[in-house]
Amino acid sequence: MSRVTSVVSVNWLNSRLLTPNIRVIDASWHLPSTGRKAREEYVSKHIPDAQFFDIDGCIDKASPYVHMLPSTKEFEEYVGKLGINNHTHVIIYDNNEKFGTLSAARVWWAFKAFGHPMVSILDGGLPAWCREGKQTTNKESKCSPETFKATFHSSMVKYYDDVKENLLKKQFQLMDARPPGRFMGTDPEPVATSVESAPSHCVLCKKTGRRWSFTPNTRWWTTVARCSAQYYDSTSAQTVTRPVTRHTPCATALYRREEMWRQYITLPETVARCGSIKPFSCCN
Repeated sequence: MSRVTSVVSVNWLNSRLLTPNIRVIDASWHLPSTGRKAREEYVSKHIPDAQFFDIDGCIDKASPYVHMLPSTKEFEEYVGKLGINNHTHVIIYDNNEKFGTLSAARVWWAFKAFGHPMVSILDGGLPAWCREGKQTTNKESKCSPETFKATFHSSMVKYYDDVKENLLKKQFQLMDARPPGRFMGTDPEPVATSVESAPSHCVLCKKTGRRWSFTPNTRWWTTVARCSAQYYDSTSAQTVTRPVTRHTPCATALYRREEMWRQYITLPETVARCGSIKPFSCCN
């Protein structure tokens, strides 16, 4: 299995679009708060013959955390359906206007983690492709499924214990790629604003240790902080403080399931997303 360069140019790809062993992947993804839908944007405009890689779909759906890597078998099945085998040179791009390689890097890393060295990122992504006047299409192309065999490289992933141990041993430099406000804890984490586009969220009851999942309100998502009822209103993009009542959006059903939830609600940083939509069900 040969190795390839990590980045390819627009002209390089344009001259090789019809090469049999090349598969172009649109890995566009946007923060839920933007309201943009990557798959719809892919359908309306993409590089000819490109397949769409759903970052929200190719994940470990059983994990309480977002965007965790799927199992080896799940990854094999997912990329195989995109027409990728172990001899395919995968070219990944996204449509981020500022960088063109924002979410593409995530998928590039996933392929590397599952042992596929023949993967590259399109320099500048779709914006650069369009600036140079290259052809785009709104026609989705079908591809024949291929067999892909993955080998997971655990060295590409750091786990909780690794990071905790590193606090003392300092064997590697941990980098936080989030914006400054989220890094400092002054800005809220981005969340989806509709049930259709958001997984359920998990709230921990400090008294019982039980976790309850709930589905966000279709207009805005509420994060209850401490017992003072501070929450983030995504409609006004502000943090609001007001008394919580049984009529607070998204809180009503939680109140009914756990009568003491107002006194023992956890802090925002310990609120984690559940892996699937199971309204008001116990997710312990």
